Amino acid sequence: MFTCSATNQKPAAFLQLIEQCKKGHSKSQKRIYNMFYGKMLSLCRRYAAFEAEARQLLQAGFLEVLQNPDRLRQGRAESIVRDIFIEIILRHYVSQGFSVSPAPATEVARLVPQQLSPPTPSSHESMLEALRSLPPLERLVYNLHIIDELPLSFISRHTQLDSPAIERLLQRARHHLGNFWGETGGDSAAG
Repeated sequence: MFTCSATNQKPAAFLQLIEQCKKGHSKSQKRIYNMFYGKMLSLCRRYAAFEAEARQLLQAGFLEVLQNPDRLRQGRAESIVRDIFIEIILRHYVSQGFSVSPAPATEVARLVPQQLSPPTPSSHESMLEALRSLPPLERLVYNLHIIDELPLSFISRHTQLDSPAIERLLQRARHHLGNFWGETGGDSAAG
């Protein structure tokens, strides 16, 4: 059964919204964009090294969502949108020359927890600053495994890194974040 609790709309209304998006109605596309903008911007910021890169990922993610609105019928809309964005982020890392292979969103969907939990407002900016201080592969692996709770097997398959290499990256990320938190006087909520 299709549920869209994250959209605060009845399923029939949301399905009609999807149909209008398929027909290119800009107001419907804007409504879908507005529904998921905040959480997806937050997700993109965690993976990006700087704000402009986060905005590029956000734009690419929404372009994919709005060009293929039927994908939103496949489950909980918020989870489907998140899966698409993780797929876009993995493609981005490939385009940057990192040895990762993009994951199909359907595979991400089986692995990512269904409930999104945004960071608390008081710690969001300092957490974002800490994550952005990580080298790209450490940031990618840390986000995928620690924050998005994807298993090492998934990360290994899509980064072409073996489990020991991923563990080393996670260890370095934790060390780096520990140093960051120590230098800035923040708490150790980063993991």
